[in-house]
Amino acid sequence: MMLAHSPSSAGWSARSLPPLLGPVLVFACYLVMVARHTQNIPYWDDYDAILIALLDLHRDGNWFNFLFHPHVDHLIVPVKLLGEVQWRLFGRVDFAWYIYLGNLSLFGLYLCWRATFPHLRERPLWQVMAALALFNLSYWEASIWAMTALSNLPVLVLAWASLVWLARPSRGAFGLGLGLAVLATFTQGNGLLLFAAGVLVLVPQRRWRALALWLLVGAALAAFYIGLRQYFVVDTKIANASTLLLSRPHEVLMFFLAFIGAGFRAAHAAMAAGALLLIGLALAWWRVPTSRSPVLLAWLGLLLLSALAATWSRASIGVEAALSSRYSLYGCLLLALLIGMAAPAIDQMGRGRKVLSWLLMALLAVGWVATYRVNKAELRQHYDNNLALQAEPGTCSVYAYPGQTHAAKALAEARATGLFPIDRIRNCVDIESSWLSDWPPAVRADGSLDRITVEGAAVVAVGWVRLPDTLPERRLELSAPVAPSKIELASLDRPDVAVALSDPGLRRSGFILRLEYPSTEAANAALLSLCLGYRGADGQRVVLPHRAAECLLGQ
Repeated sequence: MMLAHSPSSAGWSARSLPPLLGPVLVFACYLVMVARHTQNIPYWDDYDAILIALLDLHRDGNWFNFLFHPHVDHLIVPVKLLGEVQWRLFGRVDFAWYIYLGNLSLFGLYLCWRATFPHLRERPLWQVMAALALFNLSYWEASIWAMTALSNLPVLVLAWASLVWLARPSRGAFGLGLGLAVLATFTQGNGLLLFAAGVLVLVPQRRWRALALWLLVGAALAAFYIGLRQYFVVDTKIANASTLLLSRPHEVLMFFLAFIGAGFRAAHAAMAAGALLLIGLALAWWRVPTSRSPVLLAWLGLLLLSALAATWSRASIGVEAALSSRYSLYGCLLLALLIGMAAPAIDQMGRGRKVLSWLLMALLAVGWVATYRVNKAELRQHYDNNLALQAEPGTCSVYAYPGQTHAAKALAEARATGLFPIDRIRNCVDIESSWLSDWPPAVRADGSLDRITVEGAAVVAVGWVRLPDTLPERRLELSAPVAPSKIELASLDRPDVAVALSDPGLRRSGFILRLEYPSTEAANAALLSLCLGYRGADGQRVVLPHRAAECLLGQ
């Protein structure tokens, strides 16, 4: 199959400026929405990835550990370096900087889209459509989450720009593309997948020496990455999808499709949107050959590889994990590609092409506004919570993972050193495991154990819980006949719960609990009598309902 044009020039000229005005306006509106909700507050991974990493660096001076200790599956060197630069220049860290810089980098996605579809550079309507698809609040967490803003967003910009430069035949362009690929690898884990996607650019052009160097650098980085994980003994705390793929392959497919359509809050809507988007891309590639290019093929490949990697590492949690807003950008990128690929086909429709073009424009504009209206409630809640933080002394942060009991201690140390000079933090959640031999009679908790299964020699429980604000200690308690050899607790996004109960605060109510036992028999025995709950304000035991615990509830 022949691949058509390769975008070898960005084509900047005086004529290209008017078509830029629409996308620039859309991007400016997006930045205004981000700025309205951005605050200097740590959120979830920011405690470990930024505050604690910086405190450890200034305590022991180990730069290698600081820069290259993987954060779960990722190297996040720019995130860590920005914090150190701020501390050295200003004596403190400002989380808003991460958010602003990460979101500003998004304009690079639009420039890469222009370079990938050069025949649309002078078409303002199509460029505005692409901008509406790329710049919206479907990935709203990038407005409040510092680490996500400066890793999830720039890695995609760097990767696409790398492929654009890689397609150009000069040595200088190849060197720049290779450098951007290396930088992407150290920005987030899926940057490493770029070296597989780049093959789809170099092979059609028969640039064998460049291909050999490209693969050599990719192999060296992969070896370095694997070596780091061995050196630091990185534990992702989440089982991969290998077992799930054999036992329940439909759940793996559901996760993959939901990841592609993650802009929708409901799992079934996300899966349907993901399936339709993939079908549309396949039809456009087949029926519109004039849109094909090595860069487009490689970029599609990288996005799908990233989706597969996320599926492999997180599908065992459940499809709800695919609905996190930070994944929505992948669907937005695929939609922007579909817009660019469909344009030549619509141009061939004769008189109806203008009507159809404007209809698509109207649909995208309505979707853009709807996305803002749906997600601004989430953003506003976080904003108001953070304002309350300034007025309520003596508490600690709600935006830490369950089990992240060191968050309050890290914030206290950060304040003492001047790293993050804030003295009031809100709603500390200290979720721990405790083993109780004699629980008193229980009542049903406001929550659920949605799924509890045995995977090998481990019990895996997935659910959600609403912990009352009146609790003296906000922690979960666990009861089982035999204590497991290892306990792992991680948080999950549960937008389905937040929507069903009309409470945006429940979006972070989900959890996954993994209990490892010496044998499958021990895990099966534990499954039959596992109980998870919390102590009420009056000391009464409150249990999360599931079939294994019904007898303990007296039902």
